[in-house]
Amino acid sequence: MTRNVILLLLGVFLPALSFATADSPVVQGLGGAGRAGIPSEALFTNPASVGLLNQSYSFLMYEKPRIPEWNAGGRAYSVGAYDGTNEAVKGAFGFLRTSRARVDAAGRQGYEDRSEYRLALGRPVWSSLVMGLQARYVTKRTGAEETSFFDGNVGAIFPVYAGFTGGLTYENIMNKEANRPPTVGAGLTYNLGYGLQAYADGTRIMKGPSKGQRGWSLGAEFSLAGDFRLRGGRFQDGYRRRNGWSVGLSWVGPRASFDYAMRTSGADPKERDHIFGMTVAL
Repeated sequence: MTRNVILLLLGVFLPALSFATADSPVVQGLGGAGRAGIPSEALFTNPASVGLLNQSYSFLMYEKPRIPEWNAGGRAYSVGAYDGTNEAVKGAFGFLRTSRARVDAAGRQGYEDRSEYRLALGRPVWSSLVMGLQARYVTKRTGAEETSFFDGNVGAIFPVYAGFTGGLTYENIMNKEANRPPTVGAGLTYNLGYGLQAYADGTRIMKGPSKGQRGWSLGAEFSLAGDFRLRGGRFQDGYRRRNGWSVGLSWVGPRASFDYAMRTSGADPKERDHIFGMTVAL
């Protein structure tokens, strides 16, 4: 009962105290890969991942983006909580806020100013098949104008063959003009042994002017000395048509973890983001 009350308080009151971003240091340390399932990242990748949780915790993240050539940047924050103790359905809730300069597909400077409430639910539905959905309420700001809308993702995670785990997503299903277009995503993950986990994702835009554009992410995580995780990734953003790489580091303790990632994309101008995160078990 006490744990459920804490989760409710985190979900209701923390959003009023901070802002947030849709970038996680764990996922971005892998180059954006993870659709085949990272249990602690259901709000930032495949929502079915929440069905794999076996504990509850809260998180807080901060991002500092920079475009050095333009002397531009911004900031972003995120906060939320996961409940992995309910056997019927497991869930996560978060508030996300970002205000930052961006480089668009044509290489021009843009600005992203948006906030989101996200809810992810997931559970096993048959044998080893886990299904999940994510609902989002988004407010996007352009100058003095605000646009608010609902959007969402659906996903599934399942065993493939000989130790491979697969994931499928359909993202941005409402096809809102103010958001990224509907996209199909697929991912694979495989434990190579000796503390090394490999990830590979691919995406294809399904509607709009960018229909048919493809993206990919490759990442790896290495467990070092039991408590540390080293990550690296390469990616191509099919929507903004930018390539990049990332590195990450985590310290994982019995009750808390601290995460960091640096992501770089493009050239002339180049985007470079530093992302920090903390999770605390409940």
